[in-house]
Amino acid sequence: MPDAPHHYDQWEALAGGLFVGGTPSRGLVLGGAVMTQYFQYRISPDVASIGPFIAYYPNPHVGANVQAMLGVAYAADKSGHVFDERARTGVSLMVSSGYDFRITNQWALGPSFCVSAFTTKQVMEDAAASTFAVVSIAVALSVTYY
Repeated sequence: MPDAPHHYDQWEALAGGLFVGGTPSRGLVLGGAVMTQYFQYRISPDVASIGPFIAYYPNPHVGANVQAMLGVAYAADKSGHVFDERARTGVSLMVSSGYDFRITNQWALGPSFCVSAFTTKQVMEDAAASTFAVVSIAVALSVTYY
């Protein structure tokens, strides 16, 4: 069946993520991440993503860093149907850059600039497929444990 027409809108969202990794070499971090975006409007689906990430710190003790994540995306309507026929699955991509300021020997805080993209597709019996895509741009606070 052909795809349904695309509709574009803008929504405010609450976003968050948990990135857990290790350092196989100086300045390089590999790990897994979970990201979510919860939209305040009832008609918009919420999205989540899980997948591997990579981060690079030119100076591993403090300072600038870049990250990237590629994941599996899930979108659910406000009634909470995540893993049934109303769920949408697809892919996600996140890239960010930031700067860490050490506040203790093991903790750092810093701003980061993040661009995330989620695209999902829903196919239901006897209905056209619908595509849902989200691109988010955020300035975030990063909390890092070394």
